Amino acid sequence: MRLTEAANNQATYALFDSAIFSVNAQVQIEMEYTFWNGADIGGAQNGRAGDGMTFFLVDGNVTGDTFSPGAYGGSLGYAQLVAPPTVNEAGMPGGYLGFGFDNWGNYSGATEGRVGGIG
Repeated sequence: MRLTEAANNQATYALFDSAIFSVNAQVQIEMEYTFWNGADIGGAQNGRAGDGMTFFLVDGNVTGDTFSPGAYGGSLGYAQLVAPPTVNEAGMPGGYLGFGFDNWGNYSGATEGRVGGIG
């Protein structure tokens, strides 16, 4: 499954929209992933891979009809992105746990409106 195109500033997702009974439950995930590197974006070889990806859990009241990802870039589709004066992207509604696979180290940074990151 490929989630993004060869373009900048994308936050996409795949959502498993089914209830999981959580009392004494275990979630076990196995995956392989690849980050594309330096595709021809806008006519220039930029030599950069995607920022990363997250695995997240959302509140059960959020459905496929009401779900939307958080911001692009270091927010990894989970957190918000605030870069005054022009950018103010919301974080993921109903998200309460997110694990980031971060190529550049920005997900844990206390920047762009993210608070409390380890840097």
